[in-house]
Amino acid sequence: MFICAANYQDQNEDSITFSNHGEKQPLLSIVFFLIYIIGVLVNLIIIIVIYLDSHLHTPMYFFLCTLAFVDICYPTVTLPKLMDILLSGDNSITLIQCFTQMYFFLALAAVEATLLASMAYDRYVAICKPLQYHLIMNRRFCVLAIVGIWISALVNSAFLTHLASKLANCGSNKIKQFFCEIKGVAYISCDRTTFYGAIYVEAFFYGITTFSLNLLSYINIIRNILHIKSKHGRQRAFSTCTSHFIVLIIFYGSGMWTYLRPPSQSEELDQVFTVLLVGVTPMLNPLIYSLRNKEVQNALLRICTSGHHQGHIQDLQEASKFARIHEPNQGLLHHLVGQAVRHTTCDPPPCPDSGLLLCATSLLRPGRHRFNASLTFPALTTN
Repeated sequence: MFICAANYQDQNEDSITFSNHGEKQPLLSIVFFLIYIIGVLVNLIIIIVIYLDSHLHTPMYFFLCTLAFVDICYPTVTLPKLMDILLSGDNSITLIQCFTQMYFFLALAAVEATLLASMAYDRYVAICKPLQYHLIMNRRFCVLAIVGIWISALVNSAFLTHLASKLANCGSNKIKQFFCEIKGVAYISCDRTTFYGAIYVEAFFYGITTFSLNLLSYINIIRNILHIKSKHGRQRAFSTCTSHFIVLIIFYGSGMWTYLRPPSQSEELDQVFTVLLVGVTPMLNPLIYSLRNKEVQNALLRICTSGHHQGHIQDLQEASKFARIHEPNQGLLHHLVGQAVRHTTCDPPPCPDSGLLLCATSLLRPGRHRFNASLTFPALTTN
């Protein structure tokens, strides 16, 4: 069976410390594990926050949620196998595993490249055509865009993977990468020259074309930003655009460097840029696109704070039920009223001792009071 070994043939050419003897490297495995787990957890938080907070159910966050899902799957295709190689020292992968990994890597890379361009267009419409935003970026358009992105990426990946599987092996079974990357597999084939042409066409479409669409959108956005009279507003907008450009340059730059560069040139840097592509970018995306966003920060705060206060509401309601069932206890009712008063926005009328239970339970009536906080929370309800 054809075996793809993810290391270098020459120890001196090793830039990512892969050994041609398959030595165990637990320290490097820990580094990749941290990159992987941080990226997965942060993206998972973004998905949960967007799902739970109705304020974020907008086209922009629909795309961000999809991006977070892609950024969970993207490193999952490659990094777990890499960590297994570094821990076990077994640097081989079977043919089926190799092309399965290649298929999902190509599909997810294409989805992310197209999705970033769609997100840039969404920002362009929001800033440059605000009055037409909801007309253009409606639910139907967003759903069709996402479905179209996924279908085209999956079909395109199936086509390329099928072509790669038909290549004849020229003797060497070692690819100079840490996973089954299409250019590395093509390099060890006999008819790689023709196949490189297909790779360049794909890289041009999903790399240069989508990056150009991003660039065009942000150029128009910057032109509109320059008309903002507020200096603070301009600085904030430029700061956001700059951070977005950093992500775009890392993702598209590393991808175009890897796939548009002639194969005859040095391949040591390929692994460096591939690490940026599959490990660093999925970890940076949520930090740049989502967690720096004030709306996401406020949503995260609302979710955390509401969870704390919901627990307090339940405690008060349980205390109220207990007081109704058992003989009234003035100390308990005084405590109940005091707790309820401290968590309402307005002072209730003074209650006589004989009416403490009625007064305390009235504070828990639906819609009467809200929490005294800077954020708005749902009205208190009774069971």
